Amino acid sequence: MLWRNLRSAAESGWDFSSRWTHPRHAGSGTAFSLASTDVLSVVPIDLNAMLFKSLHALATMVEQVMEHAGRPELGSVAQAMRDKARDLGSGIKALLFDQDSSLFLDLWTRGEPPAPDVRGPATAACVVAAWAGLYEDAPAGSAEKLRLLLERKDEIGPRELRCRGGLQTTAAMSGEQWDAPNAWPPLQHMAVEGLKTLGFWEDAKQLAEDWLESTHDAWLQTSAMFEKMDARQPGRGGGGGEYVIQEGFGWSNGVALCFLLDFATGEEAA
Repeated sequence: MLWRNLRSAAESGWDFSSRWTHPRHAGSGTAFSLASTDVLSVVPIDLNAMLFKSLHALATMVEQVMEHAGRPELGSVAQAMRDKARDLGSGIKALLFDQDSSLFLDLWTRGEPPAPDVRGPATAACVVAAWAGLYEDAPAGSAEKLRLLLERKDEIGPRELRCRGGLQTTAAMSGEQWDAPNAWPPLQHMAVEGLKTLGFWEDAKQLAEDWLESTHDAWLQTSAMFEKMDARQPGRGGGGGEYVIQEGFGWSNGVALCFLLDFATGEEAA
């Protein structure tokens, strides 16, 4: 079972992270161990939000083919995808929206009996719900709760995600690369796009500018772009995990270019 969980964690992209440790163990004060990885017990908010957005994107592409190729029979295919997205969205809102925090969070579905289902802590994964458009028809005030989570703080508390150098992946200092203090470019981009979708342009701009400043400082010091950054120390590449930090890097360059296009010229990046 451990190997299945480790393979699933690697497939998730978050390899590895305290996110995949049951909140009961994560809060016990014991040192993090990969042996506690239990991805198979998690209903992840980011994966389901991505599927939701992908279904709508596929439906849009089918509709474009239908229009430009004169294929009216494809209308039922597009509608079927919209219906699946609607059903999935309803399920996400019913199961993964946490009434207490007003955030979309992971749900743990398996534990030692008679442990009930529990919510995971807030991580950067919760921004994917906003990026995917799941805040439409969400309870009043929930968008503001997400904005406050993503608002830059002068002092970083033990549960804060937003730092001077960007949005750290979790608030846990486990030594793994998908935990604090690391910040990953795709999550910065999703957070910025989510904030824009919700109408919080100033917060989106602040996060983008903080990220660009950090990556630019790192480039000036090292002549390199890094796959991940240290959110708590702007201008410094990230660390931890099972390998030396990689230089390059496709998504780092892509996110920087998108932010420059969006906020330096006012144009929307493709």
